[in-house]
Amino acid sequence: MRKYYSLIDKVYALKNLYASFANVKRNQGAAGVDHQSIADFETNLVENINQLHEELRTKTFQPSPVRRVEIPRPDGRKRPLGIPNVRDRVVQQAILNVIQPIFEPDFHPSSYGYRPGRSCQHAVAKAQQFLVRYDLPWAVDMDLSKCFDTLDHELILQSLNRKISDGTLLKLMQWVRRRLRMKKMREWKSWKAFHKQLHRQGFKGDCPKLSMTRWRNSNCFHIDFALPNKWFAEMKLFDLTSIKTGVLFNYV
Repeated sequence: MRKYYSLIDKVYALKNLYASFANVKRNQGAAGVDHQSIADFETNLVENINQLHEELRTKTFQPSPVRRVEIPRPDGRKRPLGIPNVRDRVVQQAILNVIQPIFEPDFHPSSYGYRPGRSCQHAVAKAQQFLVRYDLPWAVDMDLSKCFDTLDHELILQSLNRKISDGTLLKLMQWVRRRLRMKKMREWKSWKAFHKQLHRQGFKGDCPKLSMTRWRNSNCFHIDFALPNKWFAEMKLFDLTSIKTGVLFNYV
């Protein structure tokens, strides 16, 4: 495992600060509380970059408050949004340039929030692929392609809140438990450890010598008996069917 020590010198490196400003410029955006636009910052770019470099190097840099604006929502409400000063956005980008390559490889493949090349559209598409692959009922009955540009996290969850059925969650939990049973079978390696687990669960009778590597065996009676649902509950596996869909939005 690679180790990292002080990274601040990588953050305030002039090359990194100039690259960070270029990224901020591409993203555009309004001015912050100091009313300095990106164009204004670029007018004295060398001086501004050198000042940031020195403040970061001497640990005297202080971020400014963000400018608060409100964005109208489709339902008539407003969403608060904070706009940092351009110089603060350059520093934020400079930090991201350094730490993102370090942490990005360790993120789970199913994580889509605030990651390069990923968006809410990708997350929804992945969910649809999952439902199709495992023949699960559709959780959302609407054309998401028409609202990709205006997806609102809370509104989407409230929509899911109304449309997710107990049957869908039950099937999902059955699939999760089966996958975990298969994992446990592979850990057992042979039917001998499997037989010990059967006896621990109080099984009486002849124990079959099942293969611990066959997927179809993960759904048979004897494996279910050895690893019942209550066993997973004792292992603290969260049961999705315990969620009350009427209050799902409270988990945001």
